[in-house]
Amino acid sequence: MLLAASCNPAEPPSNESDTSLPEPAHPERVSEEQAVLFESISADLRADPTDPTLLATLGAAYQANGFWSAGRAAYERAAERDPGTPFWLLHAGICASENGDHDDALAAFETLCARFSDIAPLWQRYGEALLDAGRLAEARRAFGETIRLAPEHPHGHVGLGDAWLRAGRPEDAVAPLQRAIDLDGEYRLPHFLLGEAFRALERPADALRELELGRDAGRRFLGDPWSERLDGLIADPARRRARADAHMKSGSYTRALPLLERALLEDPRDVASLVQLGAAFDALGQTAEARRALERARATAPGDARVLELGRLLEGR
Repeated sequence: MLLAASCNPAEPPSNESDTSLPEPAHPERVSEEQAVLFESISADLRADPTDPTLLATLGAAYQANGFWSAGRAAYERAAERDPGTPFWLLHAGICASENGDHDDALAAFETLCARFSDIAPLWQRYGEALLDAGRLAEARRAFGETIRLAPEHPHGHVGLGDAWLRAGRPEDAVAPLQRAIDLDGEYRLPHFLLGEAFRALERPADALRELELGRDAGRRFLGDPWSERLDGLIADPARRRARADAHMKSGSYTRALPLLERALLEDPRDVASLVQLGAAFDALGQTAEARRALERARATAPGDARVLELGRLLEGR
């Protein structure tokens, strides 16, 4: 099942015929860097507008740069050309969700899980959409499938704990959240959710500890071949920095590094990126690289509070 065209007023669906290429609904929002990227992919597509991989690549470029409606249209067209590739409809659903079309996204994820029942990233996305829809029992089943398919990753365990917590059963949330932490202690969200569970269970000292460890938490999703391409397709510097910040908050430090390094090539005096670079290297156990980033940050802004905090962190090692 393909998604219906978006009717979200925040970004109307692209107006394209069957032979034209999907384009942003608001071209005035396209920066010069984004225009160059989109045109380079579109030039290849004009030679063969039915090539599903090129259509999906165009969808990924739009998605990476926040043009959700155009990205959805390109992915859906790619899925029409090659319905045997699940990740294109998956990303059409992600674009729909980002554009506020949550019912369409949920329907797409449900269809994908029925057709491709052995792919963990599909079940996690379906579970998260069910959580947001308040369908908690179904969400627990979806996260159970995620765990079955990817037991050594924290994602399904976090979702299951979140579902129990939202159901008002913090005592059942503790075990899956603790398992997620055991699998990846750098992932902040299970710490935060475990803190909420402990608070509900009237364990204030444990709650305070976990809430502190989960400060500024972000959610992490299982990767797929197209998700892994998105960061390299971000054309806008501000969006690259925002994406790096999201990776830092979810504990995805390896994915944050290339974005931070790119930001520093564009602006070597970007203190926020220098501090995040040092923190990412430190979290990955690369102490020498973390200290080099700290020294660069100190040379740029020695009295900056963020630089001083990073210095205290590294000096405590």
